[in-house]
Order: sequence, then structure tokens, then C-alpha cells
Amino acid sequence: MSTAKYTGECLCGGVRFTLSNEPKAVVSCHCEHCRKGAGGIGQVVGAFSKDDLNLEPGSEDNISTYVFTKTTSGKPKDKTFCKSCGVPLWTVTEDARQKGQILMRTVLLDKGSELKPKAAIFTKGRPSWAGSMEGVPDFETMP
Repeated sequence: MSTAKYTGECLCGGVRFTLSNEPKAVVSCHCEHCRKGAGGIGQVVGAFSKDDLNLEPGSEDNISTYVFTKTTSGKPKDKTFCKSCGVPLWTVTEDARQKGQILMRTVLLDKGSELKPKAAIFTKGRPSWAGSMEGVPDFETMP
């Protein structure tokens, strides 16, 4: 059994988990769903293998999934969240599903704020007052 690279939890602690490996990619997303889901200008997500996710006992009972059908790609995506506090946990787009990945909110991870995005996507939705991150390429849509 591998040791956890990251531990994480939702706001209320009703969903606790570990991730056993580093993310395949980290991006800052400014699409409408991420802005509304975060209640801000966007959110940072890490692409982790779904096999690296281990939910602690009892956590699964606190998880629910909402399927968005109105998406930029035209393909449905799953948004998984805590039933108790409502915090978005991870997203599974069609592309992520095909790769066996989940797009985890890095803010939920212990030391998640140390995961620097390698790209900013859907920047056409980023407010004009929020500038680019130094050394991070911007993409108006999905590259």
C-alpha cells in the first residue's frame, strides 16, 4: 500500500480522503462553472488518477454528484460535492473520464496551495482586474 502524497477534506470534514501520487497536471480554470462553483474568479484543479483517490470510511455517504449537460464541449461532466457543506470536491469531464482522472480542487488538499498551475484556461472569463500569473501561459479557451 502506497503512502499518501496528499490528504484533504471538505469544509465540514464530512468527506476526507488521501491521494497517493502527484497530479498529472495543475491548471487555473476561469470557466463559468469553476467561477460559480468557487464563488470567485476561478479555481485551481489538479488532474489526479482516480485510482489514486482513497476515501476515508464514512466519506462516501456524504458525497453527491451533479451532472452538467450544458457545457462548453457539449459533453456532460460530473461535479462531485459534499452533501453536508456543499463544497465542490472534484470534476470529471469526458476527457478526464477517458484518461481515468479526476480534477480535484487543490484548495482542499493539505499543502495544495503549493501546487502551482502550469496553465490558466478559459481566461476569457477572468475579470479584467485579475491579471495573469507570472510565468503561467493563458489560454482563452481549452488548449
